[in-house]
Amino acid sequence: MNFTGIYIYIDGYDLKEVSEPMLKELNSWISAGGYNYQVINDKYEKSPDEKPNDYPIWNIGININKTESISNDLEIAIPYLTELGIKYKRELALGYYDAITNISEDIAFIGYELKNENTVDIVKQLLCI
Repeated sequence: MNFTGIYIYIDGYDLKEVSEPMLKELNSWISAGGYNYQVINDKYEKSPDEKPNDYPIWNIGININKTESISNDLEIAIPYLTELGIKYKRELALGYYDAITNISEDIAFIGYELKNENTVDIVKQLLCI
């Protein structure tokens, strides 16, 4: 599977109430750990085909570049973001992207209601890591 990085985003676009504290926690965690992850806060304008009550696309989370340490990075990032999802009662969308082709695809959703100790292993298998 060809990809240049992994993303782990908070699922959903109704993030107004949780965006500030979540972004603050993500930035603090990355800074304190010295991780080479990029915090993502991409809020897009509504497209003309969206209904008035629809939320615009809003991605909050992290991108992790594919390096030799990607397996270890997932072992660090997934548990932390799962705990963040539990705290704010939000699911996570996890996927891969290819910066060259500009293709991305969700491959897993991690629910906040059920903590699964095998999540990291399952994700690694899906990514063939």
